[in-house]
Amino acid sequence: MLRPWFENRNCSAVTITKYTSISKHTVEKSLSFENTDFIEGLVGRIERILPDGDMMISFGPDAEHIELCFEIEVLIQKIHFYSKKIKTPSTGFNSFRSQDELSIYRDIDAILFPEVSKNILKLKDLEISFPDFSITYLGSTYRDEAPVSLSFTTDKYLILDEKGAEQIVEITSGQLPPQPVTFKVGNASFVLNSFQNNSGDLLNPNYF
Repeated sequence: MLRPWFENRNCSAVTITKYTSISKHTVEKSLSFENTDFIEGLVGRIERILPDGDMMISFGPDAEHIELCFEIEVLIQKIHFYSKKIKTPSTGFNSFRSQDELSIYRDIDAILFPEVSKNILKLKDLEISFPDFSITYLGSTYRDEAPVSLSFTTDKYLILDEKGAEQIVEITSGQLPPQPVTFKVGNASFVLNSFQNNSGDLLNPNYF
């Protein structure tokens, strides 16, 4: 009988930690989340990965190590990524990395170490810090202009620069897809995308 990823799915929080390496457990970055939608989505995506890894891997002392620590009632369950590969409940690794495994790693990497070129999950009230500013997704509002057949959703973001100056950026979608919005921080201009990225690739609605 295969071991499941989770014996109990009642997760109340998850802490994601990036260590210097598999042999050096100095914490480079760690974030904790109690966002129910994020945790449930993450658990579901992990459960879609084959739990019985078909190969064993030996890693050198400098291999990358990321730990996901789930709080499940009174228990703690840990899931590990080594060199971008997830260790399965069978203690093996999957030779074929599924789209779920690849995307989970990309999302974790973008949250822990954001760059303006990376696609980042919309996690409400999580401040994402860049060298000159931070951006926080504040959530969305939905309006239905009944009886007129017109409805639209507005996503709101808070931009905070190094000096503490704030600006609100809003992106609306409805009859048309959400359009990119340009904002300035100091003398630099940036573009906030939520429909497609700068390379022209379509973005999942859960990303910016």
